[in-house]
Amino acid sequence: MSPRSTPPRIPLEPDEEIEDDAEYLLEGEPFEIVSDHSDQEVASDNEAEMQDVSPLPDDSILLLQKHQESVFCVAVHPSAKYIVSGAQDHTAVIWDATTGVDVFTCTGHEDSVTNVAFSPGDGKFLATGDMAGGVQIWSSDASTPGGWSLHRSLTFSDLLWLKWWRGPTSSNQKAGPLVLLTGSVDGIVSACLVTSRANDDRPLKYLVGPGSAAIGAEIVPSTYATERPYIAVMYSDGDFRVWDLKTEQSVLTATLTPPSQSPLEGDDAMDGEASAGYLCMAAPHSVPGRECIDIAAVGSFEQITIIPCKPPPSDETGSKKLPANKLSCISLESAGTVEALEFSWT
Repeated sequence: MSPRSTPPRIPLEPDEEIEDDAEYLLEGEPFEIVSDHSDQEVASDNEAEMQDVSPLPDDSILLLQKHQESVFCVAVHPSAKYIVSGAQDHTAVIWDATTGVDVFTCTGHEDSVTNVAFSPGDGKFLATGDMAGGVQIWSSDASTPGGWSLHRSLTFSDLLWLKWWRGPTSSNQKAGPLVLLTGSVDGIVSACLVTSRANDDRPLKYLVGPGSAAIGAEIVPSTYATERPYIAVMYSDGDFRVWDLKTEQSVLTATLTPPSQSPLEGDDAMDGEASAGYLCMAAPHSVPGRECIDIAAVGSFEQITIIPCKPPPSDETGSKKLPANKLSCISLESAGTVEALEFSWT
């Protein structure tokens, strides 16, 4: 019971205190009443050592100060001109990456901003997302103060992640389609086509999963630079699916064994989802001139699982089931929970 809910103790007379204490002693055994000195200050054993510890050196080249609460995410503009940060104060701030001056504040979110991302290529758009599911798309606009303006607002279930995909440039040098992907706790992945037209509210595409959280998604590497991308999605319960974005159909599935869960104690035991199931996902980057490897890596407690994700030939109908013997597991004993994964660019 917490101190707030514990009723105050009624003070006893000195003689009553002694009598109560004596009841807990065996009759006939000698005992001594010792004065309580617990109220006296006792120096910590490590106090002298702590006084000798020097502060860590600050090697930063910029100090970005404007947020009023904890910062949860950052991203860098493709040109390296801007940095954006999202925070618990319900805002995202765009900074000049050279001077560290804040140039624009993205407002209007109703919860902590946990996801920020500039669009690939020219970085014309910025997506900011909050924990409650609010997503705002901002466009660079030299005619407005700060150089950015709100382009479109979207609302989803509790948001877990967002990321951009840019289609290939056409033969006449026309930029390919720009799509914003989002994933949420209810297992739904959405795809929003973003254009330069104001108030472009064309309907979104939805990839409806098994109901468990869509913890991550990656464009299948060999399809990234094509006009028909396939999206590999990992769900927290071990369900894995590759989706054809054009048809909104699943073409490849796999069922991973539910992973072990980290032992939780104390307050952590009240938030079991934090360490249960699959938590993160990554895939190799699609680099021009380099062979694409169609795999995905997912992380869980003390384990990384490698999943082949190459889509079946387009002339095959239905969804193909990936056998369990095609999955590779990397054991990380005593490593704890794997909460982030990334492939190198080289």
